Amino acid sequence: MNTLLQPQVELQANANVFIGAKAVPVSLQELREEHIIPFFAKDNKKTISHFEFIATCFKALMQITKRNLKLPQIRVSHPINGRIPEARHKKTVELENYEKTLYYERMMFVVQIPRFTTLISGEMVELTFGGIKSYSQDTLTGKYTKYHFHLLLGYKVRVCSNMCICADIGVSSIEVYNYSEIEQAVVNLF
Repeated sequence: MNTLLQPQVELQANANVFIGAKAVPVSLQELREEHIIPFFAKDNKKTISHFEFIATCFKALMQITKRNLKLPQIRVSHPINGRIPEARHKKTVELENYEKTLYYERMMFVVQIPRFTTLISGEMVELTFGGIKSYSQDTLTGKYTKYHFHLLLGYKVRVCSNMCICADIGVSSIEVYNYSEIEQAVVNLF
């Protein structure tokens, strides 16, 4: 998974935006280092983070395509703000930056796969793989259950932050317990 993230790499904010609305671009580095990871309240088991989901899919894609892939474009929406336990009694305006926490409920990403191209309406387009995660689909207030994700593959893809997904080759909704099941779902979609 480390081959996916190099510390100096940042995403281009306006490159081929595949989702609009109030979703904001984010880098892999920011997902990995700055966003907290939610957990299941009853047994304190952590969820699969957005970064881990992207890295797992990216690893499977590299094994399938045997190609160097472009970095994923990532967009997030529905921010969940929080605070560290030591700041629980402070007013919001009194919080220091280090006392604030953040994660996004929804995350969408796409990866373009070079050398898999087609001509659509006179424009050469690359095959695109994508993934969507919404923590709202997992019951975090209960015990550990399966994780819910969506995968997509196509030359023309669209995603909206309300979880509407369109891809001309395929869309798959998956429920998994671990990383290897995500990898297998990526292989199955291909």
